Amino acid sequence: MRALIIGLGRAGKRHARIAQSLGLQVGAADPNVADPLVRWPYASQALEQEHWDCAVIATPPVLHLVQVCLCLDAGLPVLCEKPLCALGQLEEAKQLPADARVMMFFNYRFHPALLNMRQRASPLPKPEWEFTAWQHRELPSWGLLTDHCSHDLDILEWLAGPLQVTGTQYTTADWGECWDIEGTTAAGEPFHISEGVENQPIDRFAILSTPTHWAAIPRNEQMYEDAWNHFIHSMKENQPFSPGIKDGIRIQKLLEEVADIATQRHGKDYLNKE
Repeated sequence: MRALIIGLGRAGKRHARIAQSLGLQVGAADPNVADPLVRWPYASQALEQEHWDCAVIATPPVLHLVQVCLCLDAGLPVLCEKPLCALGQLEEAKQLPADARVMMFFNYRFHPALLNMRQRASPLPKPEWEFTAWQHRELPSWGLLTDHCSHDLDILEWLAGPLQVTGTQYTTADWGECWDIEGTTAAGEPFHISEGVENQPIDRFAILSTPTHWAAIPRNEQMYEDAWNHFIHSMKENQPFSPGIKDGIRIQKLLEEVADIATQRHGKDYLNKE
């Protein structure tokens, strides 16, 4: 099998490494990265010149939709990094077919500890989830929201049911920047997400919490490979992808709600905050 990686930044390099470890032949398209895997600057050229069995979208979110459509038009199943699209593109994303062969890379759904939580009860008693992730320095606030909080929102809904966002706040301090997102679960339990980026050479922590329970979940390398194995199995067996396009749209809707609340509180120019 041959996989085209579109975007060979940090996430793209990880996808290439995992795909190769699972026996796939990998090529990449990226106009900004010099790497032996990169043979084309643009995905359209790679799709025209070579045969591929699947594609991976690992570019900035603002490019996701156009590249997902490009690959679907070429008949390829797609593994798409989160989020599905940039803020403001939700209505465009809703035009994608509901059965589009797209798997969202919400890899924490494959974390052994979180899988164990999901199997124990549904919906769960409302715990606090804490996990480490890659550190990002000088990450713009809206990038922090759409890139990393999309994971957090997906985990909460996956474990505890539909969410309703009721408030949000962005703060900065000497140690970095932080988003606090408040809301309730389908069971009526309150939740908040507090996520920050530390300007120190240590891991970033994302914290999902409710008033009464907690569990510490360290980042787990196996979840990346397990997510890829699920993608390959579903692709070979022609089974629906999970998490799929509906999950990507659902989380994008929550991100838009957070952004709407923030702009109402902080002004229309807040979306342009760097």
